[in-house]
Amino acid sequence: MKRHFPPTPEGFRKWVLDQPTLSELFGWCELAFGSGPHAGPTHRELLDAIPEDHNYKVRGVLARLVAEALSNNPSLDMPYRGKAVKDYVLTEFLALAHGLERPDILAGPLWSAYLRLSDEKRKLATDVRIALLDAMTYNQVWNVGLKTVWMEMVQGKLDHVLLGTRELGFRGIAFMPSEQNDGEPDGAAIVTGLLELAKSYADDKENRRERFRQRVRLVERLWPDKGPAWFVDLLKDDGRWAAPETEWAVVEWPELNCVDFGTRSGDMQNARCIITQRWIASLIDHVPDAIVEAVRLKGGLLVQLSFQSNDNAQSLLTILRSSIRSSRLDVGITELQEMFGAVIVRMVQRHQPQKVPQVQGVLLRSNKACRVASELVAAC
Repeated sequence: MKRHFPPTPEGFRKWVLDQPTLSELFGWCELAFGSGPHAGPTHRELLDAIPEDHNYKVRGVLARLVAEALSNNPSLDMPYRGKAVKDYVLTEFLALAHGLERPDILAGPLWSAYLRLSDEKRKLATDVRIALLDAMTYNQVWNVGLKTVWMEMVQGKLDHVLLGTRELGFRGIAFMPSEQNDGEPDGAAIVTGLLELAKSYADDKENRRERFRQRVRLVERLWPDKGPAWFVDLLKDDGRWAAPETEWAVVEWPELNCVDFGTRSGDMQNARCIITQRWIASLIDHVPDAIVEAVRLKGGLLVQLSFQSNDNAQSLLTILRSSIRSSRLDVGITELQEMFGAVIVRMVQRHQPQKVPQVQGVLLRSNKACRVASELVAAC
């Protein structure tokens, strides 16, 4: 006899622990995600309402049932009521796998289903493809094959099984754990994914910064325990960002990481100092032509930081010298002049107060940033 359960979290919990059949699970998917007056609560609503001490066990029972069904029918042609399951029921079945988030149980069977579907060249309904993509994204363990799938999507290659964009491919990378499966993200893959996205955004000058920021913020939400300098540490020794189509993105890193990572307010300024110093070193080492643009966009932050310690001021003096050599010194002349003037005057006030009038005179006499920079460096 077909078993039903009361549409309450407790009724659902008891029904799951009583080991429903696959046909009964499909029946619930059909009812729970239907429309009209007979539609029931969604699996997410029911699962979220189950108390924490029972929740993990319930998810485990459901995940094993889903995994068994996928293992027995990797082509997703599962029987239901004497026929192959309908697309809308299959979509909700895969949505359940997505919502369970039990990669320890579901990652393998989902990957096997993907490989079978890829081999068979089977045409799936659009909703099914999206649901499979989500289920695979949220149930990942380290898998070099799946990493390749995500990376090819980020590079703009079409996948006939999964319906995805560059951004959805990057989402897959962002969710993927490291090769050690130690609860850490695959930082190198994330940086490579961001690099590929930066290349694809290069010509969209109006929207590229915000599009890039959205991807970085996704990583921040997924891995909130990573410190504000994490991205810059990954970037520091990576010369790939020096390419013309990606260097525009380099100037986004410090502000994004300082502001958007959830640092405690008391630690914020120290974090900003650390990340700015590392960022400066990265630019000088790998993307020297981006220094002037970076200073123009982040000059206020750099000046503020320079007033906090001699080390910061010395770091900015290094930027000044690099800017003198830059072929793009015409970018942001006024901003450079104001920033470097404030920095140098503050340094002189601290260490060589007798030269303050000389330095101020240089600032007042010249409108040429190169001359100002040269004279200020000499004065200090």
